[in-house]
Amino acid sequence: MTDLFASAILLAADAAPSATPTEALNWFEKNREPLIITAVAVVLAFYISTLLARKLTRQIADDVARYKAARTIGYLAQFLALAVIGATWAKELNVTLWIGLAAAGVTLALQTVILGFAGWVQITLRRPYDIGDRIQIGKVVGDVLDIRLFHTCVLEVGNWVAADQSTGRLAFIPNSFIFTESVFNYTQGFSYIWNELPIHLAPGSDWRLARQLLQDLATRETHDLVPKAHEEISRAKSLYPILYEHLTPTVYLSLEPTGVLLTLRYLTSVRARRQTAAALTERILDVFAREPTVKMAFPGAIQPAPTAVGSSPAPGLTPTSGAAAPPPPPPIGAPSPTAADRDKKEGAGDES
Repeated sequence: MTDLFASAILLAADAAPSATPTEALNWFEKNREPLIITAVAVVLAFYISTLLARKLTRQIADDVARYKAARTIGYLAQFLALAVIGATWAKELNVTLWIGLAAAGVTLALQTVILGFAGWVQITLRRPYDIGDRIQIGKVVGDVLDIRLFHTCVLEVGNWVAADQSTGRLAFIPNSFIFTESVFNYTQGFSYIWNELPIHLAPGSDWRLARQLLQDLATRETHDLVPKAHEEISRAKSLYPILYEHLTPTVYLSLEPTGVLLTLRYLTSVRARRQTAAALTERILDVFAREPTVKMAFPGAIQPAPTAVGSSPAPGLTPTSGAAAPPPPPPIGAPSPTAADRDKKEGAGDES
């Protein structure tokens, strides 16, 4: 209803000339009938949109259906009121001004729709993504299922599900976002991505052997994939200046507070990142298990408190506490000591 009042006031203000108070009074006197019709149309539209809509939809049991019916009645009432007001004042306005007002109103009311359509034109002509591509727009990642006139439908990936796997939800992204958000395409031109797998080594492990084992293992696992990636890059270079030269796996070495960190960087298919990482992890565990000099560390795991070299905890003391440990409980079924037994022990202690 706010839009309706604003439109009515705008029409009346544009029709009224900017003149002296006397001329303005004469103008209102001359246009008394259009002003009355405008006021009646606004009041009727307000009545139909609120009170009458509630009465007409009272018999609808479903809350959602009742709300939609009331909204529809309200929109129809406002549209009819605007049509009546526009027809009433049309003869008071010149054609150019009327067309300008109508165009301005349509542009403001349909701004999102117009941007959505313009986004669809941009997507159709420039092809930043196509059906079947995996994309990210803003915070939404997914596989494109359909590109419609005003929005793009994607099957969501990631979010609370790890490693770029589907959540099962459909996301509808307005095409207008093509002008305001960055678009990331995972598959266009080059359908492979780089993934990294961190491996922490325990103190004292042979890091040179571990690095060589990782390098050999990853090279074997990606042996068939690297030639295909080279072919795709050769085709993509005709469209984009892709500068990849070395596509073989690489193992990087770094020092962390927890010890030595080996990072395995390898190429994988966009939709097989989790499966590839799981397969590599399983083979790494098998290979390291056969090497007594290579041990993995797990940061964050609870480690036992260290003790001095060559020393053992004092009797009755734990390695992490200076308090005396309580005596062990008696065996199940053993009789509890009597007062006489306790007196004998105390007497024996005094004699010694």
